[in-house]
Amino acid sequence: MRTILLLALGLLLALQGAASAAPCDALSAERKALLAKLLRSTYAYDCCDETLERCLKQKKVCRLAARLRDDLCRRLARGD
Repeated sequence: MRTILLLALGLLLALQGAASAAPCDALSAERKALLAKLLRSTYAYDCCDETLERCLKQKKVCRLAARLRDDLCRRLARGD
């Protein structure tokens, strides 16, 4: 029973580590250039009134801006 519990915990930690990897890291140079353009022209409108690029550079990063950036990266990675 203890072995199964340890295996399940290990699997959970491994999946959590994979999910927390930055989705932007795997983008090609072309897709990263498109991401940069999108970040300069997209606004969060909630926690920051600036573009996503500026919101992400602020001392206190807007969590919505970070989530929107990650969503853009995932969409670019799948070819959207």
